[in-house]
Amino acid sequence: MQPLRSADRDAILREHERTHARFLVLLALLVVGSVLSVFLACLFGRLPVPFSGVLKSILTGFGLTHDPTLNPTWKVVVFDIRFSRVCLSAMVGLGLAVAGAAFQGILRNPLADPFTIGVSTGAAFGASLGIFMGLGGSLVFGVGLLPLASLGGALGALFTVIALSRIDGQIRRSTMVLAGIVVATFLAALISLLKSLDEESVASIVFWVMGSFQGRGWIDFGFASPYMVAGLILVGMYSRELDLLSLGDLQAQQLGVDVNRVRLRILVGASLMTAAAVSVSGVIGFVGLVVPHLVRMTVGPEHRPLMILSGLLGAIALTWSDVLARTVLSGGEELPVGVVTALRVEPGEMTAVLGPNGSGKTTLLLAMAGAVRPRSGTIRIDGEEIAEKGPRWIARRVASVPQSTEVSFPFTCLSVVLMGRYPYLDGWGGYSASDVDLALTAMEQTRIAHLAHRHVREVSGGEAQMVAIARALTQQTEILLLDEATSNLDVTRKIQLFSLLTKKNRGGVTLLFVMHDLNLAALYCRRILFLKNGRILFDGNTDDVFNDKTLSEVYETEIRVSRHPVTGSPQAHFVPHPDSGAGDGPDVAGSRARGAD
Repeated sequence: MQPLRSADRDAILREHERTHARFLVLLALLVVGSVLSVFLACLFGRLPVPFSGVLKSILTGFGLTHDPTLNPTWKVVVFDIRFSRVCLSAMVGLGLAVAGAAFQGILRNPLADPFTIGVSTGAAFGASLGIFMGLGGSLVFGVGLLPLASLGGALGALFTVIALSRIDGQIRRSTMVLAGIVVATFLAALISLLKSLDEESVASIVFWVMGSFQGRGWIDFGFASPYMVAGLILVGMYSRELDLLSLGDLQAQQLGVDVNRVRLRILVGASLMTAAAVSVSGVIGFVGLVVPHLVRMTVGPEHRPLMILSGLLGAIALTWSDVLARTVLSGGEELPVGVVTALRVEPGEMTAVLGPNGSGKTTLLLAMAGAVRPRSGTIRIDGEEIAEKGPRWIARRVASVPQSTEVSFPFTCLSVVLMGRYPYLDGWGGYSASDVDLALTAMEQTRIAHLAHRHVREVSGGEAQMVAIARALTQQTEILLLDEATSNLDVTRKIQLFSLLTKKNRGGVTLLFVMHDLNLAALYCRRILFLKNGRILFDGNTDDVFNDKTLSEVYETEIRVSRHPVTGSPQAHFVPHPDSGAGDGPDVAGSRARGAD
């Protein structure tokens, strides 16, 4: 291992600090912009009111001052009409932008938004049904029935999609998208049916579906705000988990995330915000899609800063969009597990799990990491049954490296490696300086420190594999599971990696490899486990089980074993079929051709 020079490490840390500083600068600018937008937007309208009149009207409306010289008309127009409408539009913009970022994260798609799973269409159907039934002017406790109908439609659509997308008790991301499309299409058809059945309601339905804040005020703000606050809290609580979900469900669970519970809570939170927004404003589509995408291009994909800045920018964007509308345009996913086996791995062992494709090797590792549940039997760590433990408890003891890592958003390699510290975070806390130092140390050990600020989607397959390994090392667990961890690595990288892992093993880390490279397994692992058809066929010391008879039976092909000329470890040689043409070099082929002539 060649450690980073002090200057290089300092440069990486400075870049990390600059990223945080950039976020703070943008946060300050957007906070100031939001406050100014709320006050400046109150200047626009048919009745001209000076800025001083706007300030006095707002302060008087809140009871903070009393100016007898204030024009009473200004107070009504500014505070009761304009300011209430501006606050409502800012809240709706904030909620839609945060919900959009949450939906994009949960579905791992930067083009997703509240429309994707039918929530917005559900709200539109609820309102359309209310208009069709003549509820537009009805009130309950001072709140219009139309917003209530819209809220009910949105939540009904959400729970219908969730019910349709459950497979074996788990909410599948791909199934949810398909279920959302089906529900949205069906509800859109019902809206068209309602318009065709009552021509007098067509104009009202179309106007509402297009989205507007016309006629909205403090009652609507008070109605929507509790749902909006509840949604913001739910989504905000799990912003860090959204980062980990970008790695995929299995890897997120292996890092300590209770995937099903977190996904459901984020979906409910984002849908609450969407439902509350659509119930008072109608369908407004661009904020939830465009704003998070713009912010992600500026500050990166980490969801906590992304949501904060998206919310502020969404508030500003929708505030000024509404100003434009009323001035320029006025008037107007339990995986089935088939492996049932008995296996005991002692602390400090370095074991290879070998076998043909489809023998259950990967499923075994997933079960040991708590990512899937075996249909029978139990898995224990130090005598503790992992089925009774939470994902974080497991993630602090077991780290996993998958066959491949697909990251949905352009996280830097350092950000991905830092995710290995997630199991140790508390509450709203972020990664500390010591966490960053641990991540950099792991990147030095895996020789990828120079990639710290490269986007993980821009590096090679082998480098991405080393990023996943560095992330697992950053977890600092006593057990490390590696599934085809060397599949994308060249010979030099393989030797460097196994040298590093051997040192970790000597330091007390228990290692379990799934691999197809027989000779690499025999070279480094003291114990080999052969699986076939979901059961253990052979298990023992490498010298005892790595022989001609065992390998030929496991792989159903003739294999000869000899000794490595330097280390003396057993090495496998495949015996080709006589008709395969193996061993026919150019000279042999050429002589045959000449003979044929």
